[in-house]
Amino acid sequence: MEDISIYKIALFTIAVGKDPIYFNSVRRYFPYNKMNFGQDLDLDYYVFTDRNETIKEIVSIPCQTTLWPFTTLLKNNLITDYLDASGKWDTYSHIFFIDADFAIGDRYNFFQHDFLLVKPYWNNRNGGGFFYGGRTEYFRELCMLFYDEIRFIRENKLSIPRDLDEFYLGLFREQCSEHIYLIEMDQQTNTLIFYDNEDLDLTIQEKGKCLFMQPYKAEGRANKTYVIDDQNEKQECIINFEEGYIFNNYTYDFGRLLKIDDSFYRILWNKCPEVREILNIETYKISKPII
Repeated sequence: MEDISIYKIALFTIAVGKDPIYFNSVRRYFPYNKMNFGQDLDLDYYVFTDRNETIKEIVSIPCQTTLWPFTTLLKNNLITDYLDASGKWDTYSHIFFIDADFAIGDRYNFFQHDFLLVKPYWNNRNGGGFFYGGRTEYFRELCMLFYDEIRFIRENKLSIPRDLDEFYLGLFREQCSEHIYLIEMDQQTNTLIFYDNEDLDLTIQEKGKCLFMQPYKAEGRANKTYVIDDQNEKQECIINFEEGYIFNNYTYDFGRLLKIDDSFYRILWNKCPEVREILNIETYKISKPII
């Protein structure tokens, strides 16, 4: 049996932007990830952030918010750039990524497989992008698979192809299938869903431990807004006028907000940039302009 005590592990996450929700999530989930993911092994926990404050025992790496909306797609590029510049590729036996607003909820031997991908219940096509990783040589192979293409998209400010990150995770899954273990998520059995204003320790006591913990935005939170789309359907969105973006929690689409006047903003969606939609910030109604 392999001696896992000799492993050296890196866990990366990203928390950027003036909205404190993500950084606060890292602060909130760190104890769970440290205990349940690290399992007392030799673990370095990194956070890419543009915030000045730090969290004890987490290595903060400066990150530019101007990468939005590319940050999500560039998470592997950010990790690659850092490991290249610091020369730390050979430092770690295993490298993992986890989204700032997810947490490991229960102990699991993440190191028994060469590489892990998650098949979430909300996306049956490819491995989920909120948590993945494994042996360093496979993580590096995944990074190299789409590093140059995503860098080209960023540098030339091109529109992002739909589901690009999921596409490359799926491509990696096909090319390295013999080395990949897919964790099948199920909402009822291995994912603890809770509201992000709840007492998480109490929720765990009441509902039991699960492999992953996923928050829903609580009603009335400043970063959660309901809008009415042009089909008169209610959509849950995150809207940030200061940074000028909108994110649709139902379609996972990111849009830039271009101010027209005090009441109206033009939305430039990433997935459908050709769609001409207007957001009325007084009624939070999205409509198509009259030609």
